[in-house]
Formats: sequence, structure tokens, C-alpha cells
Amino acid sequence: MLAAIAGFINSTLLVDLVYPVSHVSGSLTHFSMEVVEGDLPDLEQLMLILLGFFAGAVLGGAIIGGTETETGRRYGGALLIEAGLLAAAPLLDGAGLEPGAMIAAASACGLQNAMFSNYRGLVLRTTHFTGTLTDLGALIGRSTHKRTDVWFASVLVLTMLFFVIGGALGAVNAIDDGTNALYYPAGVCALLGIAYFTYHHRRAAADPETDKSDHELESDRV
Repeated sequence: MLAAIAGFINSTLLVDLVYPVSHVSGSLTHFSMEVVEGDLPDLEQLMLILLGFFAGAVLGGAIIGGTETETGRRYGGALLIEAGLLAAAPLLDGAGLEPGAMIAAASACGLQNAMFSNYRGLVLRTTHFTGTLTDLGALIGRSTHKRTDVWFASVLVLTMLFFVIGGALGAVNAIDDGTNALYYPAGVCALLGIAYFTYHHRRAAADPETDKSDHELESDRV
């Protein structure tokens, strides 16, 4: 679902504001080209996108912290913040603040990517797929030496597939609605965040130990 959301966000911004926001490699390439050409307006736009993505990743790391084994309530909080950022983007664009819209969308992508950057020992990316395709190719290549992790390979394939599906949906909606199309992924993120909070609240009520942070559990052991 997050991969589909990222694809939707990226294609929406590409259609309406011309710039990609879900990945950094392309933006850095454009940035280096604009440095050579001396195109200051484009340089400023690209710098804002890069800073927005970075700020979102920092925020995601601060929220999730060391919680790498369970999708606890912190993930719900991160999803709600992402929903707020995505909802803010079309409002800023409508007010004539295109740079603010790009920062908000890029921050949402950075936050999202940081959420699952190291989940259960796996490096999972949901906003860009160079690494994902590399991991999938390496898994297949290593299958000549050892058994392939079919579950992990399936996850990689599905995330890429849903990114493409989300991108197609984003492009279709952006043609008619522009950045207002971002209200759709904002709503999905909000629903996912509420679902996480509800699930883990009930889980904690049934067993308080399951809702403790890694730090609290370590303190109990000590």
C-alpha cells in the first residue's frame, strides 16, 4: 500500500509540477545539470525537494526510533503525519506556494521511506526501486548457490508492481485534479494510521507488555 501511495505522489507531482519527489537520484542528477547550466530557479526548486525529503527521513527516524521488530503505535503516528503533509501540499499549491507543496510532498516521501528502512532486519524501500531491483536480481543470482528466499522476493516484486499501479492512478487523477489528487493518498494514510492506533490500543489492552518500547523492555530486563 505504501509503495502504491509513493507511486501516486510521484506521478502527481511530475504531471502537475514537473518535478519528481519520491526519489533522490534523479533530483541529484538534475541538480548537477542545473549547476552546469546556471539555472538558479530550477536549482532552488531541486534543493527544496532534496531538503524536504531529508527532513522527512529525519522525522521518520525520530518517530520510529529503535522500533524495528514490531509495527507499533509509532507507525500509526508517522502515517498520520504523512497524511497531514500530503493534505497540506494541494493547499499550499492552491495558495500559489508551489515550492511549499513540493517540500510537503517530498517530506511525506522521506518520512515514509524511513519508516521501513530497516524492518525485521530487511531493507525495504517504498518510494524508489533501484535498490529493490538490485536486491531482487541478487536474490535470483544467489539462487544458483543457495535456496532463494521466495517470501522476500515476492515482497520485492509486489512493492514494485504496486508502485507502478499507484503511479498510473496518480497520473490519471492529476490530469484532471492537479495536486488536489494528493487528497486521495492523504486519506489512505490517515485510515492506515487510525487502523494501526486502534489495533495496537486493543492489543495493549489485552497484553500491556506488547505495547512497550524497546527501551522500556530493556529496562525491565535489567
